[in-house]
Amino acid sequence: MSRGSFALFNLAGAAAWVSLFLGAGYFLGTIPFVANNLEYIVIGIISFTIVPATWEAVRSRRARRHKAEEG
Repeated sequence: MSRGSFALFNLAGAAAWVSLFLGAGYFLGTIPFVANNLEYIVIGIISFTIVPATWEAVRSRRARRHKAEEG
């Protein structure tokens, strides 16, 4: 892929991403439940994204510990 094509697709993707989230924020912000509970929603999203990384870190640590005990 040439640099020009990459740059064009990159800009188009960035514009689509920004438009999507601006539109979603605008429309979701008009829903009273979302507007009144935004803090809880953000905490939920952060928790939802941290749990898989934490789970994998614990799993990896257990596997290393188990391997060290065997070997």
